[in-house]
Amino acid sequence: MKHLILLIGFLFATSVFAGKNVSNCVSENYNSAMNAECFIKFDMESTKAGFITTGFTGVVKKFSAEFNWNGSEFANTLIKINPRDIDTDNGSRNDKMYEQSFGVDKFAQLVVQIGGPLKAGNHNNVPALLTVRGKIKEITLNMEITVSKENEFVIKGTSQMSIKELEIPDPSIFIAKVRDRVDLSFQLKGTLSE
Repeated sequence: MKHLILLIGFLFATSVFAGKNVSNCVSENYNSAMNAECFIKFDMESTKAGFITTGFTGVVKKFSAEFNWNGSEFANTLIKINPRDIDTDNGSRNDKMYEQSFGVDKFAQLVVQIGGPLKAGNHNNVPALLTVRGKIKEITLNMEITVSKENEFVIKGTSQMSIKELEIPDPSIFIAKVRDRVDLSFQLKGTLSE
């Protein structure tokens, strides 16, 4: 709990930044989200009948990202996702994910908060907060940030998370066991306003 309080303080200690930027990333369907320049993807695996392992990739078809930019640093990044905008390209798996894993009728939003300030370059083990099923969880991101002379930016990142540690109900069924680890990747692209 002490770490969580310190992390929340870190996240909002930089709120004096100017230049709020908002980026909305929208894809019409699973395939366009898989090929979009602005994306959030997650890779998972399930094992059927104890020995047949298959992997699948989920995507977020629509999300928003807000952050502050002061001319040299990013801060106070807030990413908002409606769980119903997550797609695994399998209708029955999606329905189970919405209802069982995310409890969409009760919890209508996933939120990721990344504090900063972060300059262009590589950043490993960046602390962030993920709000899932109404609970705030600490996660760690590895990020690469580039900003061109024309103020075009690219933020790439990865993370590994545990379904159990996030307290998401295990989506496994009797004949198919879902791996606990979730491999996350994301990319934001755009032009900065000062």
